[in-house]
Amino acid sequence: MRFVYDWAVIHGTYRWCWGCPKTHIELLYRRSVRTRHLEIGPGSGYFLNRLPWFIRDLRLLDLYQGPLDAASWRLRRFLPATYRRDALHPFTVKAAIDSVGMSMVLHCLPGDTIADKAVVFDHVSDVLRPGGVFFGATVLTHGVHNRGPGRWMSARLNRAGIFSNLGDDLAQLHEELEKRFPGPEIHVVGSVALWRAVAP
Repeated sequence: MRFVYDWAVIHGTYRWCWGCPKTHIELLYRRSVRTRHLEIGPGSGYFLNRLPWFIRDLRLLDLYQGPLDAASWRLRRFLPATYRRDALHPFTVKAAIDSVGMSMVLHCLPGDTIADKAVVFDHVSDVLRPGGVFFGATVLTHGVHNRGPGRWMSARLNRAGIFSNLGDDLAQLHEELEKRFPGPEIHVVGSVALWRAVAP
């Protein structure tokens, strides 16, 4: 699973559909991951696996067992704890997390707008220690540059129920993040918004 995901998604759609080469997201991870880290929607564990340092306390959270198995195997040197949870519900993991990552997950969560999904930001706030870092990336439909291949792929993925981002807007992403994390940084590459915020 992880090899197919890496090539089709990370090496494929990131650049050719969303206009955001993986190096931008890799840099975000290198800037943001701390000693006690929670990853929401770990995928194949690709970006965490490329970190040049050791994560002392790693937790992986996903609604589905497949990504948890794939990522935990790849990241087994970190001895990760796994949680099969819906990110729209409380995480029920130990608090005082140093960093929380949520890369390319928000656009998959059900909801017509960012505001409909923003409860996930509340759950992150509940487990993140003061001064902790919350970061992530998501494919948006409004307020960003959507290229032809991206528009086609996004429409297809929304019809298939894989994406739910037809109403996802850059301004609303900033608004919902700022309600919980004052002064979030948001950087747009192609149709992807990458954010980094610090817990008060």
